[in-house]
Amino acid sequence: MLFHQFDAISGLRLVVQGDRDHERLLAQNRELQQAAPSQSFVPDIGGDHVFGTADPYAGTTPELDLAFEATETFLQRAFALD
Repeated sequence: MLFHQFDAISGLRLVVQGDRDHERLLAQNRELQQAAPSQSFVPDIGGDHVFGTADPYAGTTPELDLAFEATETFLQRAFALD
């Protein structure tokens, strides 16, 4: 992955990732944070790669709700929807 290009992309970015995700993906997220500290990174405490959901989808979880809330807050701020 071209981490150095992540911050060069115009516009704001949000990364929401469970802190219990796969270690390889957590390591990539840490590299993205170093390459683009001006972007938004939200840890989802207790969340895994699918935010505690099941396949097939069986309903929301606290971890998924946190991801949705972080996304909503980010979008409101990015588009001045307050």
